[in-house]
Amino acid sequence: LPVKMEWDKLWAFNKKVIDPLAPRFTALSGTERVRVCVCGFPDDKEPYQVSIAKHPKTPSLGQKQQWCTPEVLVEAGDARDFVEGSNVTFMNWGNMRVKKVHNSADGAISQIDVQLNVD
Repeated sequence: LPVKMEWDKLWAFNKKVIDPLAPRFTALSGTERVRVCVCGFPDDKEPYQVSIAKHPKTPSLGQKQQWCTPEVLVEAGDARDFVEGSNVTFMNWGNMRVKKVHNSADGAISQIDVQLNVD
């Protein structure tokens, strides 16, 4: 028999039962990605890895490695929400101030420049 459940009940179940046990990873879907340049990343510093929790509230799930580099990728759909002068939060990095959104000749976002904003 098919089970009928409202979406809010499904999300509540997920948050209560599954979320505390599920490690968190980052991935990009699709092929439309936009390069984000992190201004102020030291020129003489090579990309490096930091160890962070797989789940911020469940340390027993262990650690994962995250790369810190002067360039990262975001999905094009997310990039369309970046507004010059506003802040965006990069998980496990912090807030970044959007300095410049670059568009190609066809109007698509080709690159975004951000700077770490600790304020």
